[in-house]
Amino acid sequence: MQMKRIWQALAWGGLSLLLMMTLAGFQPAARVHAAPRHASVTSDTLTLSMANGTTFTYGSSTTPTFTAVLQLAKVFTTNRGWTVIVTLDDGQTFSNVSPPTSSQDQLTYTFTIPSTTNSTLIPPGTHTAYATFDNWDTGITSTSNQVSLTMNKAPLSLGCGSTNGAALMFKAGSSEQFGLTNTAAASSFAPPIDWTQGTTSITFTGPATFTDSNLIPDSSGHLNVMMPPQPGKYNIDCTFSGTQYYAPGEMQTTQFNTIVSQMLSLGAMQLYTNPTTMVSGKSTEMYLVFQAASGAPTPTGQFEVSIYTNPMYYTQAITVGSNGTNLITLAPISNLASGSALWVQYYGDTTYANQSFKFTLTNPAIPSSVTGSGSSVSAGTGGTGGTVANSPKPTTTPQATTTTGPTGTPGASSTANTGTQPSTASGKPPSGLFAAFGPAAGAAMWIVIILCVALASGVGYGVYYWLSHRTPMASASVGQADNATGVSSQWNTSSLDEQTAPRRRIDY
Repeated sequence: MQMKRIWQALAWGGLSLLLMMTLAGFQPAARVHAAPRHASVTSDTLTLSMANGTTFTYGSSTTPTFTAVLQLAKVFTTNRGWTVIVTLDDGQTFSNVSPPTSSQDQLTYTFTIPSTTNSTLIPPGTHTAYATFDNWDTGITSTSNQVSLTMNKAPLSLGCGSTNGAALMFKAGSSEQFGLTNTAAASSFAPPIDWTQGTTSITFTGPATFTDSNLIPDSSGHLNVMMPPQPGKYNIDCTFSGTQYYAPGEMQTTQFNTIVSQMLSLGAMQLYTNPTTMVSGKSTEMYLVFQAASGAPTPTGQFEVSIYTNPMYYTQAITVGSNGTNLITLAPISNLASGSALWVQYYGDTTYANQSFKFTLTNPAIPSSVTGSGSSVSAGTGGTGGTVANSPKPTTTPQATTTTGPTGTPGASSTANTGTQPSTASGKPPSGLFAAFGPAAGAAMWIVIILCVALASGVGYGVYYWLSHRTPMASASVGQADNATGVSSQWNTSSLDEQTAPRRRIDY
């Protein structure tokens, strides 16, 4: 009988060990099954656009301005990183100089980025740009789409003429120095013109057409021009090819004011007056004779009369008569004084050069053969608003032509960098002892615990029986020992760790 009970105890213990080993193999699988899930979060979105158009002029005070809209995936938790950087295709960068505006939910921010934050002007041409934003909270850099803009060259209103003052008369076939200027309104933003980057062509249109092509100016815009070999009155068409920053320009004259002359001297110049000595407060009749050179045609063109008193008196420009003579009546002059000089300035023509002739206020009387009365000519002064008889000025029509680069095609949008972070699963997460097994293991664990308690009770009963029978038994019967409630209750009060330990030894 005793041997039978020992075998029963060993059977119960082996069965308990077998079940606990099975539980030990079951638990890791439960933990893997219940591993938390990490959901991807939406990254920030950055959108770039032009705030004030897409076409601009180099050197203008109107410069490109960008707008960047940042859509956050999560509200900022720090106050750092309020900067959007715009990068141009040539490497220039711009950034906002003021904080962005924010939406009420603090998820949308609007940045204004002026290109003036970089002291270097955007060069002419078609450009692309994109923006980036570094989020300090997430460590993620967002990249925007690309935008395109066109920067036209600065306008050029070309001025072109002799560097010898306002000279409009040149010797046929001579080499003359001309100068180029930009008559457009000066811009404090654009650099000076580098004239050496372009070429110039000058065309003279008159009795014939002559062109000097591919002339290269020096850094000051000066260049040597070969005048037409044929005397005559000409219009000038001057063009400049432009530079890296300035558009081509053109200047045209339309009144044939450029005179190409043989530059001969007049045969003589005579002045006759009535009265022979000019008197203050009285009108003066004058007879002027412009004599031709030997074998040359009669002079044409214009002249003026000046009297060097204080203030100086002068007439308007007067056209030389068809026979080279003029009879005029000079209006009274109030302050004539002895010793004053009288000058006749002849402006020349296609045969004769520009010449000046000096006379006193006393001159020979007008010959009796000269009949008729001279045309009345008023004399003015600098103090009373008289018209100075300067040489004719060309009427120019500066026409600045502007070239632009091809309209750019917006670049492909770049994808913003994305990142992931764990998100909380919906529903209440498991906690406490069963958190390691996952939500699905709760019910199974209660079943396992009940089995463990039952098995532990069986092992305990076997051990107790073996220990209690090492010495002669008391008077209690086998049936009383099997049904003793004390054995069951002492194992039920054990800790959970002792109940579930898969490899626990029982010291005999």
